[in-house]
Amino acid sequence: MLIEPRSAALLHGGNAGDVGYILRAQLKEADLIVLNKSDLLRPSEVEAHRRRLAEDFPQAKVISISALTGDGLEELSAALKNGNASMRHPDIDYDGEDLQNAMDRITEYYLEYAARVCCDDFDGADYLSDIARMAQAELKAGGYEIPHMKLLAWEPEGDFGKVDLLGADRPIEVARRFAAPCTDIAVVLNASAVCPAAALDEIVMGAVNAASRLYQLDLNIFKKELFNLGE
Repeated sequence: MLIEPRSAALLHGGNAGDVGYILRAQLKEADLIVLNKSDLLRPSEVEAHRRRLAEDFPQAKVISISALTGDGLEELSAALKNGNASMRHPDIDYDGEDLQNAMDRITEYYLEYAARVCCDDFDGADYLSDIARMAQAELKAGGYEIPHMKLLAWEPEGDFGKVDLLGADRPIEVARRFAAPCTDIAVVLNASAVCPAAALDEIVMGAVNAASRLYQLDLNIFKKELFNLGE
């Protein structure tokens, strides 16, 4: 199972809440735990996360990698080639009240739309960042957590931009900027949040509509799906 430093820190930071509860349940089933993005950490921090993960989940082999630099990929390749899945059945209590309550509070969200651009200097990455920032502010004000919101936009010529929101208290990450000002764009937004479905829909659509008005965009929504994981 792939895990990032933020998730590892969440597990070891005290009260991890519903997201941490579900993540811990998933890790109990893992034969291999891969700590990715090790390039973002000091060596001592990588070692500390590996040690804690090995202590908490002794059934799994723990390795660290960086997909950016390539560090650890050789060890990962060897682990995948030589490892054996055990079909373990840990006592996770999938039908239990605690897990069900945690799942009931998490909503998955998917939105797909097209936007007609009015201006020659439109910056698609700034637009996506503004959506994420507005949604983040409302989620934080409501006391909701958001493990991830990913926004991807592309234009007819094939150029694309990507923005990530990985927590109510974390900075917006611009993963990729457009190479040039955009023409018309297509946008896909997907998110998971510890938030009721109706509230998340109101927050996300409020952010999309507000940012689109700011940039004078005309929207055509093709698809919207949201559901509670406990359903």
